[in-house]
Amino acid sequence: MEKSFPLKSGYQYTPIALIFSDNSLGIEIVSEAIIAAGGRIGGCANIGEALNRLADQAVADAIFIDITEDPGAQIDGLFKGISDWSNSNGIPTIISAPIEIIDLVTAHLDNDSVTLLCAPNPADRVSAIMTAWAHKETTLHDISTEIDSIKIKRISEEVSRLSRSLSRLVAGSLTATDAQASPGEGGHVNAVRLDFHAEPMASASGPAIDAAEVRAILRLRRMRSAYFSSELFADPAWDMLLDLTAAQLENEKVAVSSLCIASAVPATTALRWIKTMCDAKLFERHSDPLDGRRIFIGLSPGAASAMLTYLSAAKRMGNLAI
Repeated sequence: MEKSFPLKSGYQYTPIALIFSDNSLGIEIVSEAIIAAGGRIGGCANIGEALNRLADQAVADAIFIDITEDPGAQIDGLFKGISDWSNSNGIPTIISAPIEIIDLVTAHLDNDSVTLLCAPNPADRVSAIMTAWAHKETTLHDISTEIDSIKIKRISEEVSRLSRSLSRLVAGSLTATDAQASPGEGGHVNAVRLDFHAEPMASASGPAIDAAEVRAILRLRRMRSAYFSSELFADPAWDMLLDLTAAQLENEKVAVSSLCIASAVPATTALRWIKTMCDAKLFERHSDPLDGRRIFIGLSPGAASAMLTYLSAAKRMGNLAI
């Protein structure tokens, strides 16, 4: 059953979505998600017909692309064409792909209007569609939208907190008192910011850290799930920071799919975190010089310095089980 989204003027409008997939089951599954999100189907087509279909499309509020296998040589023109159309028309795009080709997809997409889902469940699809439509002047009276907004806000706040802590560590200003969670002046929580500004590394950085020690930290963190529910300790931002730090010390490159695995959370959640961390200037995207169909994720210079300074300080205190 379709839901009508009331505009401020009182006019009832049902958002329209286009679906492009490389299989009929994908079209069926995405159609169900769009209807569940309160929208209606504006059209469906095979991936190979997407660009021609868009050229004839007059109205749409979202594009949902479901891919199950490598599109091959057509992927460059396909994603570029879809991205250009989406940007010029202000239409959000959602792309769903399995983990096996997520590196291929991310290499061709670096666009704020695109949301990536990796092997999503029904709730992931509905949530992504409703979030994509949130930019409209609509009031969505649905609890799933409120829950998703809370999740996004928590992600932003956590990255802001982490960025601020790392920045203080680099500046050498983290004291024993600062290291404890404490309220701001007057008993209120201090305001946080999402952007990350690197500071010069402190001169007395403590003992050097090697990759083996960082990997040991990650192994200890994984061991907790043998005794407690892994959901109790989900901390994808920190796990990815540790993994990228170890990779940098090993002079290794990290693909998006590998970083998703290192995050120890569902791949769709990991992709959202990777985008957030890139926006916060903690992560950087780097093209693979040997393969234009792949990108790597690495620490920004400021984040790398902050991580090494922090881990050195922890080692000096005799505590690397973090």
